[in-house]
Amino acid sequence: QTGQAPPGNPYPQAYSGALAPPSQIPVYYPPPPKKPLVTISPEASANLARFAAAFLILGGICGLLVYGLNSISEASTEFAENSARTQPSTPAPTKPSQSTNTQPAQPTDSNQSQPTEPERVIRNPLPTGDPNTLTLDAETLVDQGANTSTARTRNEFWRDANEKFRDAILLAPEQESQIKSRAIQRYQQASANLSVSGNPTAAREALYQALSFASDPTTQQQIQSQINQLGG
Repeated sequence: QTGQAPPGNPYPQAYSGALAPPSQIPVYYPPPPKKPLVTISPEASANLARFAAAFLILGGICGLLVYGLNSISEASTEFAENSARTQPSTPAPTKPSQSTNTQPAQPTDSNQSQPTEPERVIRNPLPTGDPNTLTLDAETLVDQGANTSTARTRNEFWRDANEKFRDAILLAPEQESQIKSRAIQRYQQASANLSVSGNPTAAREALYQALSFASDPTTQQQIQSQINQLGG
């Protein structure tokens, strides 16, 4: 039994000669680790890996299909443009060329060298046709080249257009200034359309084509100023 507790001390005292029992200190135990909110079994992990691999393979196949269809579409477009460019137009009735040699062939000595004039005519024959028709065909080729998205096809259109412009000049030298003026105006118009559509490179090329037909310094300076405005 213990003695009575003195006033002010709530704990009773042991008998004299005995030690007070040691106080009990609580031991702290950390809480157990939290369980993960989502647990994935090994089978589920393997299924996810297979799904990811299948998704990557299917995505690669779809990308190849899209690329192939795009290439086929571009090739078809270029083929159609080349077919339209090479399709012959109905020639207008023309008068017989005055350059046709109607004189009978003169006998020549076999020891003499062959004349060079017939060879020059064969290599560079004079064009035939109506100058106005050739000019209209050339203007159409300029427009077709401006409406082409492929640079190579556009250059082919414009090369053929320039040949027709020059053939018209050879057939009607008295209309040289008018034909050159029409060529310049058509190329300037094509350049403006290409610039508006966001193709400054093709717009500059059209102005360079126009510059090749400019004879007077004023027109040359005007076209060169337009080229500089496009960063040429």
